[in-house]
Amino acid sequence: MNVTAKHLDYFLPDQVKWITCDEQIALWEKSRRIGASYVEAYRSVERRVRLKTHHYFSSADLTAAKEFIDYCAMWAKVFNVVAKNLGEVVIDEADGVKAFVLEFENGARVVAGSSNPKFFRSKGGDATLDEFAFHQHGWELYKAAYATAILWGHQLRIMSTHNGEGSYFNALVGLGRKYMEAKAAPEGGKLDDFTGPRIHVQTTTFRQAVDQGLAEKVAGVRVPKAGEPLDEATIVRRATYIKSVESGYTDQAQRDEELGCLPNSDHSAYLSYELIRAAETDNLKLLADVAELSGTNYAGFDVGRRHDLSVLWVCEKVGDTYATRMLRVLDRQSFAVQAGVLNALMQNRAVKRLCIDETGLGMQLAEQAKERWGSRVEGVTLSGPTKAALGAAFKDLFEDRRIRIPKQVDWDAPTMPGLIGAVERGMKLNRGRREDWLREDLHKTRKTTTAAGNVRLVAEDNVDGHADAFWAGALMREAADETKVPLHKPLAEKPAGF
Repeated sequence: MNVTAKHLDYFLPDQVKWITCDEQIALWEKSRRIGASYVEAYRSVERRVRLKTHHYFSSADLTAAKEFIDYCAMWAKVFNVVAKNLGEVVIDEADGVKAFVLEFENGARVVAGSSNPKFFRSKGGDATLDEFAFHQHGWELYKAAYATAILWGHQLRIMSTHNGEGSYFNALVGLGRKYMEAKAAPEGGKLDDFTGPRIHVQTTTFRQAVDQGLAEKVAGVRVPKAGEPLDEATIVRRATYIKSVESGYTDQAQRDEELGCLPNSDHSAYLSYELIRAAETDNLKLLADVAELSGTNYAGFDVGRRHDLSVLWVCEKVGDTYATRMLRVLDRQSFAVQAGVLNALMQNRAVKRLCIDETGLGMQLAEQAKERWGSRVEGVTLSGPTKAALGAAFKDLFEDRRIRIPKQVDWDAPTMPGLIGAVERGMKLNRGRREDWLREDLHKTRKTTTAAGNVRLVAEDNVDGHADAFWAGALMREAADETKVPLHKPLAEKPAGF
């Protein structure tokens, strides 16, 4: 690498690691504003001068792309090479893709554009994805950039602050850490058995950057050498800088994500606390007896037995609004008891349709209910794609402010044989009277992106259930889908030829 020691002395330690990393794919999990784009511009120019190849840089928008080209033009002067800034040009006439271009005298180019996967099509060279967690189509962008760089023997670089647990960037961080663990194993690592993408991961938090000299860079003063004792002025400067930056964030979750490289769980929560609280309704009329249900009602039933909870969610549809009328939680109740609850429910003709989770444990309950109640009951297998579809429709109710939910839910306590299980699982028998149980259950579901780019809805499985209320609600919304509600058979048929 044609990087002089004088140049490297100018950069902070983690910036030097990024510049000198020879891995074909490298990912920088970073705090905001620690100079990553500035450093990547140096690396880009050094490689263009030395290798005479192109570099395709994708950022969140064209403003950031122009800033990157300006950085590259500045570094070109440091390398004493001629580089012409061509400004904004159309690089793909068919799709109208625009980018900023810096052209070197040796023919190499730096092309900086916004987050469009078509930006990388039919191109070969180094590729960089900047602020990748904020791109809308992460999987498509990664796939396009990967082909541009790796298939032609170039390098792929990914840099970003986190944007929730469900981003594709966070998925790549997880894959990269597995590679790093395999590589770090004794005696050369376990790379022979490693089949995932070989992504080198580098992490730099805001405080780590300050410890390395970021405050001095911002102030324009000398950065102490590694191991050099810090004088009083440096200690005060760094403490003041940390306080001034961190105090600008309104809560710890913001600071952790923006500065501490910790993805915010609420970003990836499929239903945010804001949406859930907006749906919570004081004095919502909940019914204890299914005979009291009237109007037009739809129900969803998520099935559990020993570990997970069974939850029955019944809503009355009033206009385009869904008002919760029953939300019954069955904790370790026998299947006979659960079947009895469903049969009592369906005896009331105000319940137009019931959707039951027929995955695993629920198969027998769903089959029996369909045999007895016919087209008013549907079994639903909760596969990955089905969950994504049901969850999206359920979320729409919250986003459109068309659902009313209670703040507190009562439970059907476990039968006597189940009390032992309650002790084993560390459960309080009155846990259902916790005011925040429903809120936390609805917030538990997370949106994740798999390595193949598929969206999945998952939830933590703990002593408080497995997002059982969420899926009961999603099944209720599926039952209310008017495009799928069949016409009920008449109670009596007219004589033939009448």
